[in-house]
Parts: sequence; C-alpha cells; structure tokens
Amino acid sequence: MKRPALFLALAVLAACRKPATPAPDADAVPTRAVVAGVALIDYDAATGEFSCRAPGRWKALEDDKLGPRVMFFGPGSAKYPRSVSISVMRYPNGEPIKTPRDLFDALKLSGQNPSPLESRAANGRTEYSLHYDAAQRPLHGYKTLYMKRDDVVMIPFKDGFFAIEHSAPVETYAETLPVFAAVVASFQPKG
Repeated sequence: MKRPALFLALAVLAACRKPATPAPDADAVPTRAVVAGVALIDYDAATGEFSCRAPGRWKALEDDKLGPRVMFFGPGSAKYPRSVSISVMRYPNGEPIKTPRDLFDALKLSGQNPSPLESRAANGRTEYSLHYDAAQRPLHGYKTLYMKRDDVVMIPFKDGFFAIEHSAPVETYAETLPVFAAVVASFQPKG
C-alpha cells in the first residue's frame, strides 16, 4: 500500500516541476566568438538598454525590475558547480548609488573591502573597475562554503552607469575572467 502512494507522490512532484530552460541551439543563434572555450553570441537586453556578447550556452535570467538586468550562470567546475556568473546592473535604480564612487563607498561600508577604484580608457570610453573577495554561504546559513572573487567594471552613460560583475570561486575565477573581459569589451549602452 505504501509503494503506490510513493509512486503517486513522485508523479505529482514531477508534474509540478518546471521544465528546465533548454540551452540555445547553436544553429539558431550564431556564435560570434569563442573565448576560453566559451561560445559567445550577440545579446540584446529585453529592455533595449544595452547589447553585448554573452555566453551562449550559459543560463540567462532577465529582470527588468529592481534586480540585475540580466545574469548569465556558467556551469562552474566539478568542485563548485553553478558557481560562476556574470551580471549586468543599472544604477541608479531606486537606490542612492548614482556614481561608480558611490558603489565603491557602499561596498566599503558593507565590509567588502574592495580594491581601490581605478579608472581607465578602454573601448573608446572611460571605465571604472574594482574587485573584492566575499564568502559564499548557503541561503539560510552562516557557514562559509568557499571564498569567491567579484570583479566589477562600471560603464557610465548619460543617466547613470552600468555595473558588469563577474563572480566565481577564488580558486577558479581566472578561468572565466577572459569571458567576462569579452562581455565588457562588447558592452554598448543604448539610448
């Protein structure tokens, strides 16, 4: 009697589960470049705010509300699966952060201990960059699972700036840093 109930419960759970987002078909979206073994495609934000090259086989999550405009989730490694992401945020976005310096100051106040804020001329514009290390913890816990490194490049535009962030375990971040650099180099604010 217990066995049929178990099978019924498993069937109900399977029916309620959301289907996985399939990876884009390589033939449907042409690869524009391959960087560090990652195929990049042309990406246009659903909001029309920007375009860039993006990892074509990474999972993308778009949000036009208060969160990141888009987050690309990479596969990570065997030791740290699903631990790599590249995200794009727009500032100001209902927050007091209006300049790259404000973001730097907010990170310092939160105890992140960012590297000095650097400015550079790159890709025909002025870009600001910093990085910091942070503990990766479980959703409802305090135990440190691993240390991650966050690299942030800020690109000003007429009404604020975009922050493009690469987050990966400290041990492996260098492997996907070239992908992040390609996203930043191709990033074009619109409007």
